[in-house]
Order: sequence, then structure tokens, then C-alpha cells
Amino acid sequence: MGKEGFDWTLARSFLAVLDAGSLSAAAQRLHLQQPTLPRHVAAFEAQLGTPLFERSGRGMVPTAAAQAIAAAARRMEQGAAALQQQLRRRREATRGTVRVTTSEVAASWLLPPVLASLREADIAVRMVRPAQASLVAREQVVLRTDDQRA
Repeated sequence: MGKEGFDWTLARSFLAVLDAGSLSAAAQRLHLQQPTLPRHVAAFEAQLGTPLFERSGRGMVPTAAAQAIAAAARRMEQGAAALQQQLRRRREATRGTVRVTTSEVAASWLLPPVLASLREADIAVRMVRPAQASLVAREQVVLRTDDQRA
């Protein structure tokens, strides 16, 4: 493999072509443009140093090398799916109370539109930049005139 390391996107494209049997069908499954798949397959073949498909009138025919790595690529695909599912469950499991402390002016004029767009967050509204290294500070100032509030 090259010094860039392993590119999972290429393995994902490889599996789509392997399963679909053609570049155009694989592109449809992955919601990619058809010219992308030949580049992915060529890059994956270069990365592995071996041809993975023979191009024929019937589509893409897997080589012995493709068949040899298919099971390992499927385990990677399953691992990626498990990772996505675990992250989704973690996001969905985040529950709790959010308490916001701020001045009356900020609570009345600045926060309502901001809070309306929030779902889950820990928030500290400060009039000065926090000194704690563990906090992330983002400045967002939205000023509205009386005419824009209607």
C-alpha cells in the first residue's frame, strides 16, 4: 500500500461493483456519478497492487484476487455499519436538562431565536470569553430591529 494508507471509500466502491456486476449499477447503488466508480476501482487496484476485475461485455468479472479479499472487505463494511449504528444510538441516547444562565436582556432579545433552533446542548451564555480550556466558545451576534421581529 502507498504512504496514504488504506482508503475505505475505495473498498466500499469495490464491494458495490462486485455485488452489482457493473459500474453503472454500482454507481446507482452508491448514489455516485458513473465516472467515479472506474476511478475508485483503478485506485483500489493500484493501492493493492493487483487487478480486481476483468472488463467484459457482460460487465465487471471479479478476478481471483477480488474473490480472495471480498470477505475481508465485507467485514470492514459490517464494522463501518456497526460504528454508524453505535454513534447514532449514542446521539439519540443523549437526554437531560439544559439550564441557561444569562442576563435579562440576552434572555429576552437574543436567546429566543437561538434556543428555538437547538435540540440538545450544554450552554453557557457569557458576556466575556471564558477562560476554561475545556469550553468551546463561539461568537454569534444577531441583531434585529423592531421591524424584523414581526
